Amino acid sequence: MTVDSAGRVHVLIKGEDGKPAHFTRDPTTAKWARENAAFTGILVPGPGDLLFTVAESGLWSSPASQPGKLKSIATGQPELFKDSKIGVDMKRLREDGWISVIGQRDKEISVANYPAIPGAGR
Repeated sequence: MTVDSAGRVHVLIKGEDGKPAHFTRDPTTAKWARENAAFTGILVPGPGDLLFTVAESGLWSSPASQPGKLKSIATGQPELFKDSKIGVDMKRLREDGWISVIGQRDKEISVANYPAIPGAGR
């Protein structure tokens, strides 16, 4: 669950039918909307109307106002998360425009770094 820059609440979970669903709560009307999602993952609010979804399949972006319009930013590395849930360093995006994803396979801890904001790391 996360809150975007406009105050919308976003929840990405398995819905009542067992399929991924994205719920959004409008801050003005307090009404919830539901739409089908391609997959589950961790939601990370970006600057402006930007929302990121971190999943085993990779890093995706969408307008926070239209979360179903996903654009692939980077291909994932599902083998890094074999023995753990995905962890995300939320502070790094605000500090330098990168999303760091932490995972574990056996006893090995890995970090995958994705440049989320154009020009990050330059």
